[in-house]
Amino acid sequence: MKESSLYNGFWRVIGIKHYAIHELESNLVHSRLKSILAQMKMPELNELRKLYQLGEFEDDESLREALFKLDLEERKLLLKLHDFSNRKKKSLDKYYESVKLEDERYDKSSLAKLLHLFHLSPVHLIELFTWYLWDNKASGKLFVFDKENIPYSEAKKIAE
Repeated sequence: MKESSLYNGFWRVIGIKHYAIHELESNLVHSRLKSILAQMKMPELNELRKLYQLGEFEDDESLREALFKLDLEERKLLLKLHDFSNRKKKSLDKYYESVKLEDERYDKSSLAKLLHLFHLSPVHLIELFTWYLWDNKASGKLFVFDKENIPYSEAKKIAE
């Protein structure tokens, strides 16, 4: 399947090594996903199970095996989301708590939170990335436009 340049650009803009993950062979995808899932405990795995609407499992190994059987593109999506989550856990937690969700919330796994947000709308990842940049690279000064306190012409001078 040939992916659109818009889709490829989306992943690049939010700092994902899209092409490196996209070009991985199935056995390498399996290997990387195996190491990620091996670090997860049953409550975290259960959140992924719910998101993928998989049945009930008695132990974490059988659940991991079911996740390995997901479509290759879904497994690559999990790798991309895991890559995205690196160094962004604090921002992810704050952003996820701020989002008004009508359905179930996922509190145990960062990967489940990202998958949930992605399924709702990929725009959430852009907003989260912006939040992350603001948290880590901003000056700490917050500029707010309010007609009563500052005229538009003055606000425009600040921006210049």
